[in-house]
Parts: sequence; C-alpha cells; structure tokens
Amino acid sequence: LPLAAAEAAAATPRELLRHGVQAGEKGDARQARELFEQALATATNDTSAASAAAYNLGALHYRAGEKEPAAEKFKAALRTEDLTIQRDAYHNQGNLRMQASTAQEQAGKLDEAVKEVAAAVENYDNAMLLDPAAQDTRVNLELALNYERELKLKLEEQKRQEEEKKQEEKKEENKDEQQKSEEQKQQEQKEKEEQEKKDQEKKDQENGGEQKQPGQQDEQKNPSQQQPQPDPQKSEQQEPSK
Repeated sequence: LPLAAAEAAAATPRELLRHGVQAGEKGDARQARELFEQALATATNDTSAASAAAYNLGALHYRAGEKEPAAEKFKAALRTEDLTIQRDAYHNQGNLRMQASTAQEQAGKLDEAVKEVAAAVENYDNAMLLDPAAQDTRVNLELALNYERELKLKLEEQKRQEEEKKQEEKKEENKDEQQKSEEQKQQEQKEKEEQEKKDQEKKDQENGGEQKQPGQQDEQKNPSQQQPQPDPQKSEQQEPSK
C-alpha cells in the first residue's frame, strides 16, 4: 500500500527505496517514482541510497521512453561505490546511445550517428571492465562495434558521393564560364568587324567626291580634241566665179 504522508516523512532513504521497489513490482510506476524521488531528495548523507534511487528513477524513465531524464539519472547513479549499480548504469547508458544513433541514421545525420554509437561502445566497455562476465553487455558491445563499422562505411560513401557531386558542379561552372567567354569573344569580334565595315564605308564616301563616277563626261577637252574655229579672213572672201 502507498505510504501515508507522515510515514513517508519519517522513513529513511533506504526505507523509501524498499517501498519504491515494492510499488514498482506491483506495477504502480507513479507511486514508485514518488518514493524514489523522496529517497533521492533525503539521501544527502547516504551516497549508496542516493545512487540506487537515481538508478531506479532512470529505469522508470527508460521504460516510459523518456530518454533524456533517463540518461541524466543513470549518470547520477554512477556516483557510488556499488559496482553493480555502476555496471548497470553504464549498460543502460549504452542502450540509450544506441537508440540515439539509430534515430540519427534514420534522420540522415550519419556524422551524429557515428558519434552516438561511439559513445555507446565506450559505455559498454566501461560496464565490461566492471563485470567481464556480463553476457548481455558483451552481446550489446559486439552489436555496437559492428554497427559502428557499418555507419563509418556509409559515411565514407556519402562523403565520396558529395565530393563527386561537387566536382561535377565545378565542371559545369567551368563549362558555363568557358562558354560565356567564347560568346563574349565572338561578340567582340563581330562588333569589331562591323566597326571596320562602317569605317571603310565612311572612307569610301569621303573619297567619292574627288573621284569621277562611271559615265561622267570631262568638262574640259584637250586642245587636240577641240573643234577648229572658222577663219575670219576666209569667211570674208567670195568663192571664185565659175
């Protein structure tokens, strides 16, 4: 049964922990959480009780899918000399990191996924150092290592494709610039030819005033070409009589 308010206030952190575990075993997660929180708040001078309360709260958050509060409580649970609590806290932190890594991969963030799985491997390693015989941790560690290798290969392939894409885009840019340069040269050459044509036409027009046009008659004739003029003296003489 849930503790009465007065009874809970008088209970020690370890008693609150025990009652919290009992409530959890009965399926009353809400009551269990309240008791664990009370135990954590009152265990100021009992490091082991505080770590156990933090771990149990982390487990409740973990089961409820509340990843960030769970990770925070598991981290707080490491402040203890109880190696079993430390091992389980590291193990569960590794699980949370694996879930985060999978979520990052699905979101297409392979860089972040690799970081998360690397953190998971580190947590599993720490758990194995505390308990080398922990079979569940060993299995999870092997899975994490395989997943890390897989993610790194995917990340390398992604970077290779991105680099090839950049190279193609750069080639297209250079091609466009070269085409623009050729078009500009052609335009300049065309403008130059048109200007030369205009200059030549202007020059021809200026020279046209001094030159004779075809079919134009010369107003002056050479003396040799002039018609003979009548002699005045001869015009006065009469023709001889027959």
